[in-house]
Amino acid sequence: MEGAEKYLPKYVKTEFDKYLDCGILQKGFLHIRCSGCKRSRLLGFSCKSRSFCPSCVGRQMNEAALLWEESLMEGIPIRQYVLSLPYPLRYLLAHKALLCGKVLGIFVKAVQGQLKRRAKQQLPTAKTHTGVVTVVQRASSHLALNIHFHSLFTDGVYLESATGELTFHPLPPPSAEELKSLAQVICHRILRFLKRKGLLGRRWPDRLCRR
Repeated sequence: MEGAEKYLPKYVKTEFDKYLDCGILQKGFLHIRCSGCKRSRLLGFSCKSRSFCPSCVGRQMNEAALLWEESLMEGIPIRQYVLSLPYPLRYLLAHKALLCGKVLGIFVKAVQGQLKRRAKQQLPTAKTHTGVVTVVQRASSHLALNIHFHSLFTDGVYLESATGELTFHPLPPPSAEELKSLAQVICHRILRFLKRKGLLGRRWPDRLCRR
């Protein structure tokens, strides 16, 4: 990482330095002793990185998955939707957290809208709600910049009764045509939003949404 400060943001160098110290006993440790068997061991401090440390990120992923499964999704069918962005938009959103959040909101609302419309075909008068959790991933497996969203949506909708009680109503899997239509809607809405903000040229929507 020598000379990295010349071309990398400071937080990137900080993450690398923390990763290199992760689990190294010379950088600090706990002495753990079992009160039953009397065995003991030294446990090095972890970096608690949220970027690319396989130990810390793996633990965080497992803890989050267990929490979601036990507290949010127990007994509810889930479908994952992943939104990957073209290279120019990855660079645009990489250092703009608020803009990244707006784009994520457009994606989520588009999927939720389609779920509700599909439910309305079966239950025209029902009041419906959806559920979703999202993880924003910022890199590919080889640490290249790759802003993309992993969103877990309920594979159906919640029906609200007159008393406010919610019951889950599953939906059949979306067809290939429905997914294609959804992708085009998401593409047009995101590019229209970015153009309105003055961040894209006029020819972007037609050029990208045909891919």
